[in-house]
Amino acid sequence: MKKLIAPFLFLLIPVIVFAGAFDGLSKFQYNRVNPASRAWRMSQQIQSYADGSQWIPEMRINPFYNETYHARVDSLHMDSWDVETGEWIPSVMVSYLEYNAAGRITSNEIYLNYFGNLIPMMKLNATFDNQSRITHMYMYSSDMENGGWISSFRLHLSYLTGGGVEVYGWEEDEQPVRLSHYFHSTFVTEANGRILEEHSSSSPDSTNWVNDYKQIYQYHAQDNTTGADFIEYMSQNLPWMMMNDNNFIFPGLITHWDSFYWNGSGWIPEDRADITYNAELLKIMHYEEYYNGEVWYPENRRNYFYDDNNNLSYEIEQENNFDILVDSGRVDYSWQQYTAINEDLIPATQLSLIAYPSPFKDEISIMADSKEISPITMGIYNLRGQLIRQYLSQPGQAVIWNGSDQGGNACPAGIYFLKVNQGSATNSTKLIKIK
Repeated sequence: MKKLIAPFLFLLIPVIVFAGAFDGLSKFQYNRVNPASRAWRMSQQIQSYADGSQWIPEMRINPFYNETYHARVDSLHMDSWDVETGEWIPSVMVSYLEYNAAGRITSNEIYLNYFGNLIPMMKLNATFDNQSRITHMYMYSSDMENGGWISSFRLHLSYLTGGGVEVYGWEEDEQPVRLSHYFHSTFVTEANGRILEEHSSSSPDSTNWVNDYKQIYQYHAQDNTTGADFIEYMSQNLPWMMMNDNNFIFPGLITHWDSFYWNGSGWIPEDRADITYNAELLKIMHYEEYYNGEVWYPENRRNYFYDDNNNLSYEIEQENNFDILVDSGRVDYSWQQYTAINEDLIPATQLSLIAYPSPFKDEISIMADSKEISPITMGIYNLRGQLIRQYLSQPGQAVIWNGSDQGGNACPAGIYFLKVNQGSATNSTKLIKIK
């Protein structure tokens, strides 16, 4: 699992700016809040790079949350900083997420906003079993020449009797000559399922397997995570981390790990990390070293800083520069409170919504329905949040949108948001118009 993300660094060159979004993911996604409490959710993230003694903004991530399930992200909008004008360019890239009834991410699509035209870049689909455990994950890259999607990655998780898990996968490496290979990870665990070691092997044909790498973990004395926690964590967060981050982060209070690669006859040290926590068990430093065959050298370090509410305020990344760690990146976080009572106590919205077909070219049929008899307001918005078309319908009445604005002008191809309201009940979805 450690190296799952590596093959996508080539595919992600156009979208690498998303790397690091929700880096403190376990802080506000994995640890669920109690119903009826006030909880925190991230409202903005700004990434900057070091230029001498100054921090220069680079990108800004704005999450948009579901109106019913207040901690559930519906979309991520990335703004890019224009150094010449000193202004933010809004929504240059957008990630849209869809969920099943259990709140698991089933779809994650990333689009590039090219002068108002949304160009599909990457897509992820995930499936789950009847226990809401993730079972399969499929990733695709956009076929820029012929249109459609090209399969680039598959992941299968096999759950064992007793609570263990094995991971199988296939990936297509982006090289001058495209190569495909398979991988398989198994785990050494304690009695409660907590992972102590990961062993991974690879194969060019899924038949002939050789050792690839292994990783050994150590934990804080107060860590009490189990194998069930690991499975729950993956089921909630894997579709995030594979698309919107550049790391796969294991759950738990890991204090040290050692990574080895197989040279054909034995395991060779590759890199290692030390993680430090404060008295509140919040991570305050992550320090990595790499092995050159003789000695260990510093590779990078992240220092984490928190506000008075123990929310991650900012982090500083340092990289090796001639064996000296120097500041290279900074991430600032903003947080807002929300009422967590909606997370588990409010049932699925009573205002149903159907929009078909989507994507559409000429027109799309929209129908909202409920048990109430009052009129339903429908609003269609562009990516900037501007209302471009509005309708008033009765429950169960279909409305046809021909892709034009309120003045009858044809709207460009791209992604739009449909929001419907009936009293206090709301629902929304995205509409994709193609050329």
